This record gives sequence, structure tokens and C-alpha cells, in this order.
Amino acid sequence: MLRKIHKFTLAISCLLILIGCQPVSDTDAQIDVFNKLSEVKIIKIIRSDLLKVIINEETQTVHIAGIKAPSPKIGKYNKDFSEKVNQSEKLINEVGKQGRLLARELTQDRKIRFVEFGTNTISKSGKVILDGDFIFENKSTLAEKLLSYGAAIAPFNKYRTSLDYKHCEEKAKKNELGLWRHPVKLKHRFYVRSSFESENVNIDRVQIKEHGNGRNARLESHKEFDKQGKIFLEIRTRKPLFHPYDLKIKYAFVKRKDYGKRIQEINSAPLRGELRDSRSSKKRYKPLTSAEKDYNRKLERKNREYNRKVSGQKVFDLDSSRMANIALEFASLSTNLTIESDIVHLTKSTKAGTSYSHGEYYVGYDLEIYAGTNLVYSHYYNK
Repeated sequence: MLRKIHKFTLAISCLLILIGCQPVSDTDAQIDVFNKLSEVKIIKIIRSDLLKVIINEETQTVHIAGIKAPSPKIGKYNKDFSEKVNQSEKLINEVGKQGRLLARELTQDRKIRFVEFGTNTISKSGKVILDGDFIFENKSTLAEKLLSYGAAIAPFNKYRTSLDYKHCEEKAKKNELGLWRHPVKLKHRFYVRSSFESENVNIDRVQIKEHGNGRNARLESHKEFDKQGKIFLEIRTRKPLFHPYDLKIKYAFVKRKDYGKRIQEINSAPLRGELRDSRSSKKRYKPLTSAEKDYNRKLERKNREYNRKVSGQKVFDLDSSRMANIALEFASLSTNLTIESDIVHLTKSTKAGTSYSHGEYYVGYDLEIYAGTNLVYSHYYNK
């Protein structure tokens, strides 16, 4: 019993020194410990995590501790595996075959050592299966390689070693390798809906001013607004969601600037002199009297004066703000987001029957959403 305990303690100590996701610098002490581990010869790879090896001139079946890999054969094992990782059986079967080839490629013609974790399991046939791991000369392990390539998962927290199983698994998820391959291309994986609203943040009371007396009095009214633009976003993604997405949202608000130069439009009165005879379909013209001609001349002059245009002046202009960026870690299947603009000021006035406005307000937005370098959504204001 004491001998087994000593063997287990030595194995764990060796593993803590030798393995890990980060490379360990070579020292004489580490090389010496590596050489003291059991040298193995792999004779058969059943699964990428289940191998037949020769250790100390004995044939043993070894399971790589702490990980679980799909089988290269179709069956109930792979069906249960697909439900666990929420992937299709077809992909699980494919990764099982690729994983076995990967394990063969990683171990072929390489000097490897075996560290036993000291916990054994008994197979259905009654044979002993050792739990342990294979160490390469560069101090990396087979478990680390299989997890990083997405050929296996880390469902167990059974062993405490310097190898961060979950970190290696998350690396494969982030790169969407092996078991974590997504069935849909990244740029087609998102559904985005956006809308816009120009909101009154504050409204000042109506100010009325009166100029003149009696029939010549003119009224002026002014109403002041604080306005803000808002972009409403709804973002959804397709299942499965293996890892958070890093989204970059680029947006710009479009403002309308009013200069208060709006001119009142008045239709000119028709000239007198044309008359239709109700008893005939033809037009008959009645000659104008001198008084009527004089009235028409005054009316034309008055309309020309009233409807005169202001040259070289714009009534309004559109301006887009510079594109701003928002970095978003999208970790759920659906999320809602509101983007707010700066507050601008607008005054609406009425003077002598003419309505005009002066100031700024938001009329639209430009929007682009990127997942990595993929543009997954865009909206541009039609100017």
C-alpha cells in the first residue's frame, strides 16, 4: 500500500513540474524527472483518449485522464456525446475519426513518457484501464493537444494538475475547432433589427410677444426643444453559442440644421378678364375696364414683392457625425441595446403668419456591426 501511495505522489509531482498550457523552460532537474517517467510504446489507438500501450514490457489500456473524446465508430456513445455538446451526430462521428488520426500523428515516431494518476477503472470486460497522461519532450501533453484542437472535451474536475483543462478547451471554442465547429458561417449567424427615434428631452414654455397696437398688432411665438436621437438595437444569434462573440458597433447620427430662413409660400391671385359663357363650350373674353387693369397691375406687384426669394441662402442642411465605436461582448442568444446621441437645441417660431425653425435635430443614423472582420449588419440613412 505504501509503495502505491509513493508511486502516486511521484506521478503527481512529475506532472505538476512537466505539464501546463504554457511552456516550461528546460533545466537539468526537469530533464532528469522526465527520464524517470515510464517510457511507452503505443500499439493501438482505440479513441483519441483511449490507447493500448506497452509499459514496462506489459500491455496496458490507458485512458487520458480528465478528458473525453468521441469514438471513430458510429453508435450510442457518439449519440450521447452529441447531446452533451449540442452538436450533430454526423459532426461527432467525423471528429472521432479525425481525433484518432490526430493522436496517431502527434505520437508517431516521438519519444513520449507516461504518468499514471493512480486511479484505475475496470472495463466491462474486466480489464484494468489506467488513468494518466502522455508527456512529450517539450513538456506538452497529449491531453493539452487534444483539447486545444477541439478533439476532446474536459467534463471532469477529477484531477488537480498544472494543466488548465478548461483554458485549453476555451481556446478551441474561441477558434471554433473540431467539436466546436459552427454549422453556420459567421457573417450569416446574426439577426439584427434596428430602429430610430428623435426624442424631446425638454420643452420650454411658449413665449408670445406682441408688436404694435390694434389692427396692426403682430404676434410672435417661440418654443424651444432639447432633442436627442436614439438607436434601438435587437441582436440575436443562431444556436449553438459556444463562446462569447466580440462585436464592434460603428454608428453615426444624422442631424438636420435649420437656419430659420424659410419663406412663406403664397399663390398669386388670378388675373381678371377671362369669362366662360355657360351657353357655349368656347371661351369668350370680356375686355377689362381701366379700373380692372389697374387692379391687376397692383396685385401682380404686391405678389412679386411678397414672394421674393432670398438668394444664396440655404433653409436647411444635413450633417453626419463622425463614426463612433462600441465594443460589445455578446454572450447570450439575444440582447437589446440603446445608443443615445448628444443633446441638441431647436427653436420653432411663428411670426406674422410665417412658421420657421432654427437649430438642430436628428433625422436618422448610419450603422455597421462587425463580428471580427465580418460585416454582419449595415444601415445607412438615405439622404
